[in-house]
Amino acid sequence: MNKVTLVILIILLQACQNEGKQNSENMEKEIRATINFTELPSSFTYNLDGAPNGGAEYQWEILFDINNDGAISEGDISFRIDLTASDNAEQTTISRDNLAAYIWVYGDGVSYVSIRDVEIEYLSTDTSFTFIANSWKHEGISSISNGTQLYVNTIYRDRDSGVYYYDYYPEREVYSEGIDTSYIEDGIKDFENNLGPVNDKNYPLIDIERISVVVNET
Repeated sequence: MNKVTLVILIILLQACQNEGKQNSENMEKEIRATINFTELPSSFTYNLDGAPNGGAEYQWEILFDINNDGAISEGDISFRIDLTASDNAEQTTISRDNLAAYIWVYGDGVSYVSIRDVEIEYLSTDTSFTFIANSWKHEGISSISNGTQLYVNTIYRDRDSGVYYYDYYPEREVYSEGIDTSYIEDGIKDFENNLGPVNDKNYPLIDIERISVVVNET
C-alpha cells in the first residue's frame, strides 16, 4: 500500500467516525415514564375550603438525577402533574384527561427550589399516568437512561380532614441507587403524613405500585 492510498483510507475513516459522532449527537430521545397506582378517579376536585394558597392538593411527580450526584440538586429535572389551591378561586372539578404535565427544573438541594419549565404530554388510564418528554423539550432529557436514578413522590390533601398524605419511592427526598429503572415495584399502603408513617388509611390515587421508564432513540 503506497502513502497516497494510506492517506485516503485515514481520511475516509475519520469522516466515518465524525459522521457517526454527529448522528449520535443529533439523535432525538423520547422518555416515557409511567407511574402505576391502585386506582385513579376519572376527575379531581380542588380549591376546597381551607386549602392553603399555593399548596398542592394533588401531586404526582418523578424526578431524575441528571447530574448523577445522588442528591436532589441543581440541574435535576422532574415530570409533574399537580393541582394547586389559589386564594379566592372557586372550587373546581377537572377530568383526568384535562390535566397538565410539566417539566420542572430543580435548584439547590437545601430548599428544593423548582421552577416550572415547559409543558409535556401525558397519557392516563384508570391506574396510571405516563409522562412523555422529548429531548428537544429540555436538554436534560438527553441525559436520561435506564441507569439514571429516580425519586417518585405523590401528594393528596384529604378533603374531609385537610391532612396531607404522601407516598414516596424509594423514600422521602432520596434517589434510588444502582437499579434498572425499566421496571420497579413499590409496596402498597405505605403512606405518610407530616407526623410519620400511616397504617390506617387507603388512598389508591397516590399509592405507588410500579414505576417504569422507557427510553426511545430515533
